[in-house]
Amino acid sequence: MANVQLQQEKAFRNHFKNPKHFGIPKFKRKKDKQSYTTNNQEGTIKVDFENGLLYLPKIKDGIRTVFHRRFEGNIKSAMVVKTKAGDYYVSILVDVENPSNNKKEPKYSVCGIDLGLESFAVITNDEKTYKVEYPKYLIKSEKKLKRMQRQLSRKVKGSKNWEEAKIKLAREHNYIKNAREDFLHKLSKSIIDENQVVVVESLNVKGLSQSILAKHILDSSWSKFLQFLKYKAEWYGRTVIEADMMFPSSKMCSQCGYVNKELQLKDRLWKCPVCGAIHDRDVNASINLRNYGVGLGRPEFTPVETEPLPLVPKPVASSVVEAGSSHFYKWG
Repeated sequence: MANVQLQQEKAFRNHFKNPKHFGIPKFKRKKDKQSYTTNNQEGTIKVDFENGLLYLPKIKDGIRTVFHRRFEGNIKSAMVVKTKAGDYYVSILVDVENPSNNKKEPKYSVCGIDLGLESFAVITNDEKTYKVEYPKYLIKSEKKLKRMQRQLSRKVKGSKNWEEAKIKLAREHNYIKNAREDFLHKLSKSIIDENQVVVVESLNVKGLSQSILAKHILDSSWSKFLQFLKYKAEWYGRTVIEADMMFPSSKMCSQCGYVNKELQLKDRLWKCPVCGAIHDRDVNASINLRNYGVGLGRPEFTPVETEPLPLVPKPVASSVVEAGSSHFYKWG
């Protein structure tokens, strides 16, 4: 109850401080996502990795559990979550004496990242430029989601068939969410491992999400990707720089520094009238963002000093495990 009271106080405090951003707290609906946090008092929370059991307060017998990974340290608390699909997860907070992450020596000093819709990201580092394609999980699942939603609408609300159709739909949404976050985690970890300084553009995602491209922008989850980059950078001793929102990353020629004020969003390729260089809009932006990061450490720097790099495809890094992240377990 102590945790519930603290969360309630925080919710009301946020609401009164910024009512436009934080709505008034509401009771959780029984059939929506449910969660609660319990503290480890006198060893009431235990984990048996050998037998695959999890012990929680007021539960005498252990719960058969699928563990994400092993950990060491003193257990402080556990948050139990029941999703709309009916799956249960628990996230365990552990106090470790010497928290450490598997830091790697960066290969490159600075990289620039331009986020887009045709390619999820165009990345320029000290050696090359490459594009990372986005799987578009939501867009590819649209037909299946529409079919499942039609099936749900035809069922009698509250009936057993309606409940089963609702759970199937929730599981499909849960799969899309997990697949998207898995992609974002792997990509952000790969970028942080390889680069000491990461330069990204400042994005007005809220404003962009109100445009005609809202569905594609929200499916890409740019804000979450930047959030992952920032906290991973803090863990691994890297630096993330957000370029000023007025910085003309797409409009400025990376060869001579000329700013093409007539460039429109539909113009994917453009030719610089000064030096004659032909630019891919996204590639040019990523090069300029990298130059922006290099220039912060060198006041005399001008864009002419860095020549454009060849476009080389590169696969996304394989799955990684990070020390210090939350431990998620599922049982069922």
